[in-house]
Amino acid sequence: MITKESAKQIYNLYSQIEKSNEVITILEKCKEQYEKDNEGIDIIPNNWSSHKYIELHIPDRFLHSDASPYSGTSIYHISVTEAILVLQNHIVRLEKALEAEKKKAMEE
Repeated sequence: MITKESAKQIYNLYSQIEKSNEVITILEKCKEQYEKDNEGIDIIPNNWSSHKYIELHIPDRFLHSDASPYSGTSIYHISVTEAILVLQNHIVRLEKALEAEKKKAMEE
């Protein structure tokens, strides 16, 4: 019988895969519209007052468990294409973890 912990892990992996695919769909639509409006350029111009950009944020607590969850390092104006690639790689990793977890659950 599958354990509650394995079921929870499988559910969480499926949820992350689903959410990542949803974000990719949103980014692809945004990219398409942005390219139409900006002659094919895939990154928001260097306008720091604009809130229309993708940000990569690494929380300090990633390195220091006692750090504030609100502090960290951010990189702004990430390319939509690059963000999609990162998410696609993330999905591949999640799918591998999901297959391993399902295999483990079948052995329980």
